[in-house]
Amino acid sequence: AKRQASEARQPHPAHQPVVVMPRGAKRAASGAADDALKSKTPKTNPDFSGVQRAIEADTTLPDSVQKMLVACIPHALGARAQERDIAQQRAVGMIGDALEGVRSRLQAAADAEAGRVADLEGAKAGLEAQVSAAEATLVNAEKGVEAKSSSLKTAMSVAADAKAELETKQAADELGKAADAAKKVEVAEALVESHFQPLSQVGGAEHFAALQPALAEASVDESLMSALPSVCTKAASERSAFDNVAVAQLKASLDAYVASLRAAADDAAAQAKAHTSQVEAAKVAVEEATKACDVAAEEAAAAERAREEAGKALASAKEALAAHGPGLRAALEAKASTTTALQVFTEGGLVCFERLRDTPGAEVAGDQALAEPAAAQAGA
Repeated sequence: AKRQASEARQPHPAHQPVVVMPRGAKRAASGAADDALKSKTPKTNPDFSGVQRAIEADTTLPDSVQKMLVACIPHALGARAQERDIAQQRAVGMIGDALEGVRSRLQAAADAEAGRVADLEGAKAGLEAQVSAAEATLVNAEKGVEAKSSSLKTAMSVAADAKAELETKQAADELGKAADAAKKVEVAEALVESHFQPLSQVGGAEHFAALQPALAEASVDESLMSALPSVCTKAASERSAFDNVAVAQLKASLDAYVASLRAAADDAAAQAKAHTSQVEAAKVAVEEATKACDVAAEEAAAAERAREEAGKALASAKEALAAHGPGLRAALEAKASTTTALQVFTEGGLVCFERLRDTPGAEVAGDQALAEPAAAQAGA
């Protein structure tokens, strides 16, 4: 009965007035509702994401520990520094320790690569010094080859001159000349003794004829030569005073002739003796020049060997330097990579953590947007 009374008091829907909304009012009302919904949606602090990425980058942490630390980020770091309780402070400490471990490992890796680069660069400097030293050694070796080659050329020229001089001395045959001169003296003395004595005593055309070769070379006056044929045919007892004078002059001319031959023979003997000494000296000079030439040849060969060794040493030093290059480049790349990783971590996740940790008035409203999925992940 009451329901019927109430329904009787309410107007039938068909009889209620129709309200017509202005154009655009429905769209405006919908936009206002969306804005109200957005204003209630929590905003995520970007520093939380930075810290989370830093923690997840630590591959040394067990997966469960990573999830726990990530879950602690909004609850511990989302609270103002001066308002954190003991549990939040401990969580902040654990997160800080984890990040410090990451930083320490990245720093150690960067330091190790920097040390390796320093060692390799030092080794490179040593190899470059070896190349420079090898180049200087090769230059000196080439100069040595040039000098020793010049010395060998000079020694060969001296040896050739010495041999030519010896051949000239040996071809002179001064000993033969001396022997010929001595023989001529013997012949002249025998001729005078065999034919002048009989001629001076008994005369005789045959003795005068035998003396003709000696008279041709002796210095005999023409008038005497014209008188001698008739004088020499006479016996000593038949000769006049003039004839005896002519015979005496003939004897003096023959004696002078023999004396001149003896003097020439003595000179020839002296020259032969001196020539013999000269030949011996020339032989000694040839021997010495030959020895000097052999020494110069050995020194030139040694200089050439030294140049070859210097060339090989330089090639080896250059190969070692070239082989060192890839390792150094790889070390430089590794150094750059570890340094960049440390810089990215330090300027990224670590800065985010320090900002959240140390900022007392941090805006943490709406940080539950990260807390809820993180907590759900940790519970899983």
